[in-house]
Formats: sequence, structure tokens, C-alpha cells
Amino acid sequence: MQKLNLLKTFLLSMLVITGCTRSQELGFQSEDPTLRGNEKKELFFKQANEMQNSIQIDGDVLLPDNRYHYEGNITIVGNLGSNIEVKAYGGQIHVKGNVGDGSTLRARYPVETKRHYALRPQPFETKSTPDLKAGDLLYPQHLDPAIIVDGIIRRDVKIKSNGSILISNMDETAEIDTRFGVVMVTNLYGGSPDTLKYN
Repeated sequence: MQKLNLLKTFLLSMLVITGCTRSQELGFQSEDPTLRGNEKKELFFKQANEMQNSIQIDGDVLLPDNRYHYEGNITIVGNLGSNIEVKAYGGQIHVKGNVGDGSTLRARYPVETKRHYALRPQPFETKSTPDLKAGDLLYPQHLDPAIIVDGIIRRDVKIKSNGSILISNMDETAEIDTRFGVVMVTNLYGGSPDTLKYN
């Protein structure tokens, strides 16, 4: 019995030391009623006929040291606290406020696999030959940024998306990673654009 109690104590202490975070789903399927927000269906692309899920949720209900995810667009009204991870699968994240220290935003737009031709230069030749490649591409209709932050991005924030990213104000310690899109920053504080960490 004593060994069992020691094992429980050890496991609980490891959870505290490692900073165990919970991952919770946003929306009507959430076990926590405060995370259900306001859900609706909206057009996936402005020019499309396809509908997708969208949620609007207050930033105050997203707690530090937690992870949240949603399938569709996420709009966070107000500030997002520190050390919070938010993931949008197949949609956009729009924060209508600030993003706290150490938080992470990840948005993945749907992609389509297409075959496309790229010119491949040949050694010792003056012409290029076409090379057929297959790869994931963003749907061309989806030109909206995948992540938008209207407020300030604080220290050590990580932002990752396969689409474009639009930021109003950002600390120099932020890390930004975009696969297909562009990064637009209105105001960088704490440094120069040379100090940004692009992956």
C-alpha cells in the first residue's frame, strides 16, 4: 500500500513539474458550457457555396496553461491570456484583442492536392524542362488571412499557419511560420524586422 501511495505522489508531482495542459474542444460538443460560445454556419469562401462551422468566444473563458481546438473559424473577442494554445482545423483564427506572453495560435486552411508543372533547369543547357510535381496547395479562392490579430502580440508568442498572417502590433520575440502565405505586420516593437524569427 505504501508503494502505491509513493507511486501516486510521484505521478502527481511529475504532472505538476511538466506543466500538464488540458486540450479541450470548443463549441457545442464541449464538456464545459463556458467553452460552447456562439456557433453558426457561414460561407467557407466568399465566392463558395460550401458552408462551414464558425464560433465566437470570449477570450476570458480561455484559461492559461490550456489548449483549445475547433474545426472551423474561431473568433476570440477580447484578450487571449498567457500560455494558451488555440488551434483551428480547416479555418481561420481572428483575435479581436491582444495575445498574451507565450501563447500559440495555429490555423490550418484546407488544401487541395494538384499536379502542377515547374521549370527545372538542366545542367549545361540553356533551356529549362518542365517537371511534373504533385503537392498540397491552398484553394485559390481563399485569399483571407488564416490568422488575424487586431491587438498586440506579446513576448514569445508562436504563430503558425499554412495561410497568410495579419498582425497589428507585435513584439520582436514572436515566432511566425507560414507555409503558403505572407506575413503582414503593421507595427513591430522591441526591435527591427531583422529580429523576427521566420521558420
